[in-house]
Amino acid sequence: MDRVDFQAAARLFHYWCPVLLGWSVSEVVGRATGLPISSVGRGVLLMAIWAAYSFDRLIDPTPQELSRGLTKVLWTGFVAGGTGFLILLPRLPAGTL
Repeated sequence: MDRVDFQAAARLFHYWCPVLLGWSVSEVVGRATGLPISSVGRGVLLMAIWAAYSFDRLIDPTPQELSRGLTKVLWTGFVAGGTGFLILLPRLPAGTL
């Protein structure tokens, strides 16, 4: 793997780390409250984080900072995360909104 590919992979990992943090926070809150974690609620949270951070990375840097491949992956993350969010949102239990 050449240096440019490694840099793009490292950036992508850094950009999507908040999704891992969201998973961790949901685990901590679930353990602290003793309540079961809603899989739909967790899905909504993670999809929203994925879409938001992908979109943020697309609009934040100058075009020269993102390779064409990384731009495509970030657009895919934004669309997939946003679509997953919109699909899961109506499935949330009524008391959670």
